[in-house]
Amino acid sequence: MLDAALAKGPARLKVLREGRELELVLDSLPACLGRIRLARSDQVNAFAQGKTVVMTTAMLDFVRNDDELAVVLGHELSHDILHHPTVTDDKGLPDEGLLHALGVKPSSMWRREEEADRFGLRLMAAAGFNLDSAIPFWRRYLGKYDWFPQIFRSHPSLPARERIASEEIAAIRSGASVRAAGP
Repeated sequence: MLDAALAKGPARLKVLREGRELELVLDSLPACLGRIRLARSDQVNAFAQGKTVVMTTAMLDFVRNDDELAVVLGHELSHDILHHPTVTDDKGLPDEGLLHALGVKPSSMWRREEEADRFGLRLMAAAGFNLDSAIPFWRRYLGKYDWFPQIFRSHPSLPARERIASEEIAAIRSGASVRAAGP
C-alpha cells in the first residue's frame, strides 16, 4: 500500500510518538535494496529474512520511542547487511530442521547475533539515534520475553547483550572503527 502511494509522489503518514501525533512526509528515495515489512501479530518480534526485515505490530507497540525502534531495526538490518544466513521460519523462530541441515551450532548463531548487535549500534550512531536507549531496551524486552533455557537460545542472554552493547557504545564514542564481521 505504501509502495503504491509513493509511486504517485510523497506520502503523508500520521504516527503517535511519545503521546504526540506527528505527520511525516515520506518521499521515495532509492537508497538500499532492503525492505521493512510490518506484520500484524500480537507476538513482540522482529526478524531478518535476507532482504526484508519483518517487524510485528506488537513490537511496534512495545518500543517506547524512535531510539528503541532504531535498536530493533539496526539489529535486524545488520543481519541482512552482513549476509547472515536466514535460519528462521516465517514467525522469526529458529527453524530447527534448517539449522540442523546447515550444520549451524548455537555458538555460531550467538556470534552472528553479537555481530548484529554491534553493527546495529553502528547504524544507530550513523543515523543520529541515542545509543543510550539500547541497554534499557534490551533489559525491558528480555526481562519480559526471554524465557528460553540457555541450551535452546538462538540469541545471547541479557548479561551478554549488556556487555556487548556497553563495549560497542564505548568503542563508538572513542572513535574506534568497526570490527571486521563476516559470515
